[in-house]
Amino acid sequence: MPRPFLPCLAILALAGCGAAPASVARESGARRAIEHTVADYVNATNRGDARALAELYTDDAILLPPDDSLVRGRSGIREFWSRGLEGGLSMETVRLEVHGEAALLVARYSLAATADESADSGKCAMSFARQRDGSWKLTADIWNNDTGAADDSTDDSAPLTPVT
Repeated sequence: MPRPFLPCLAILALAGCGAAPASVARESGARRAIEHTVADYVNATNRGDARALAELYTDDAILLPPDDSLVRGRSGIREFWSRGLEGGLSMETVRLEVHGEAALLVARYSLAATADESADSGKCAMSFARQRDGSWKLTADIWNNDTGAADDSTDDSAPLTPVT
């Protein structure tokens, strides 16, 4: 390799080293902010505070509750949660992917039994968008429970029908 290119390669290598830590730091900050939003979600739910919970969603967010209609927008989400929130929610992150201004969180949840409801556990997926102020808000929220009788009549060996 001709010697005049060696200084150029060294400069490029050093410049590349500086870019990675900044990217890692930004993603690490995003992860902390999203985890903070999830903690606020759990706390608002456990307090029964539908208004505070709805504020964690974007104005045009979508809520996809099991066995219920799709709910659009923060005001619709506030109305949905106002119908009742159960205390005793805990969540454990299974996967958190941050991609620039968007993120996806997959988690397991559990709800403790109450006098009116039996214990519940399941999984959820939440999508987030970074806001101008650096906070992260929910853009979509879906969950379903793990409880319920398994349908033994399903033939697992049967081929699946492709979606086209």
